[in-house]
Amino acid sequence: EVKGFGVGGVMTYGSANETFAFEADATAFGVTGYLNGDADEIAQNAGASYEMMLGEMGIDTGVNYNIDSGDVTPSLELSFNF
Repeated sequence: EVKGFGVGGVMTYGSANETFAFEADATAFGVTGYLNGDADEIAQNAGASYEMMLGEMGIDTGVNYNIDSGDVTPSLELSFNF
């Protein structure tokens, strides 16, 4: 990460299915976008999320798009620090 911009990725291998899977992500201005898939299908899901703090409350909102089914899944997570 350099000055609020970052890139990342992860690759896994499932021995039960003998399949490789991956996820690549990039972050800029608090927004993180990602793309993930596996050896059979490079792009299965794409999405983005945004994190912010509002006082002592953390807010994380995002959306996932499943490329295969066309399903769009929004999310909202709130966390509190005491």
